Amino acid sequence: PLDVAADAGLLVGAAGPAGALLRTTLLPACQPWIHAYFQLGMQNVNSDKAYGFIRKRILSGEYAPGAALMTEQVSAEIGVSRTPVRDALRQLEADGLVIIRPLLGASVKKMNRREFRELCELRLALEGHAAFLAAVNRTDAELREIQFAFDAMRALTKRILAAASERPLFDDLAREDV
Repeated sequence: PLDVAADAGLLVGAAGPAGALLRTTLLPACQPWIHAYFQLGMQNVNSDKAYGFIRKRILSGEYAPGAALMTEQVSAEIGVSRTPVRDALRQLEADGLVIIRPLLGASVKKMNRREFRELCELRLALEGHAAFLAAVNRTDAELREIQFAFDAMRALTKRILAAASERPLFDDLAREDV
């Protein structure tokens, strides 16, 4: 099994240009994932509820980049007090999804082209490595499960292409595309 703490320690301690690259570029970019790995969950159920609610809406685009996140309004939407919302916003700031400015409050983080490109490059590297590890360490049962999901997606794609109106099938596609 992967020991993230030990591996991160080795990476940070690496010498030379590779170590400098890791300390200045990769580790800051990976920090939200490392933080999420070590944080087993928020202690407060309402903070966890607020975190999930706000995060889901940011990632879905319902809260657009730059949108103000007013604690009173968000807490009313969720049905919790403002304290769990503030806790969730601080966590989302640590995750890189929200910016909190003194006296101005919280807003959804905007991403410039350079940040987007760097994030995409990092994601490509991480996903490629994760796919490699999954392929190397897979079991026969997992391979059968992947084949089942692939066959379901292939069948659904054929149904969408053959349908006169594919709109009703998009919900099925979203359910299958996990």
